[in-house]
Amino acid sequence: MFPPLNVNTVRLTDCRRIVLYDYEADTGVVEQRHFAIRAAPSELHKSVKRLVQTKIPRLGKMTDISEFILGPALQAYGGAGAASDSEVEDEASHVILPDRFRGRGNLKSQKSAIRLAELGPRLRLRLMKVQRGFMEGDVIYHDYIKKTPAEVRALEAKAKAEREIKKRRREEQEGNVARKELKLKEAQERKIERQAARAAKREAEDRGEGPDEQGGLAEG
Repeated sequence: MFPPLNVNTVRLTDCRRIVLYDYEADTGVVEQRHFAIRAAPSELHKSVKRLVQTKIPRLGKMTDISEFILGPALQAYGGAGAASDSEVEDEASHVILPDRFRGRGNLKSQKSAIRLAELGPRLRLRLMKVQRGFMEGDVIYHDYIKKTPAEVRALEAKAKAEREIKKRRREEQEGNVARKELKLKEAQERKIERQAARAAKREAEDRGEGPDEQGGLAEG
């Protein structure tokens, strides 16, 4: 379902999504949730973070960049330099990046805040049936249909007999295909021989040699 992952060689920039599973033992349900991994540099003033992430501010009414960074006119410009309460981050989400991560400002050995954005879909899965092969073998497990040992043995014997029949049919088909290919090859070889004989005959006729003359020359 997912490609193999080697934690010793994987690059941090390749880690972009995460899938979480939760198993409910009492119901046998497995819940799956799918998230995108996002990171933002932490311990930065909100205004500086905007500049780092290339979100260009409106500086038309400011005389100096320090007004945007330090925010002396926060009321006039909508509080551009202040951090809102909604941006207060949980310290548990702050990590020191061992390598560069996707997104501006997420540099190696810098502290960033990790966030998960749910992508979906949310799935609740439950194992109902396990069958050998693809819709053809015996049933190994069934959630709500239970069989007695005698019924299980009978089903296994039936499935084995069906596999033997299919095996014989497959061998017969392979034999038929091999015989047809052999006949076709022999027919092609005979055709090539006839074409070569006709070509030799035309060449002899072009030289003015009839069959008798060819025989006489051969005897002489």
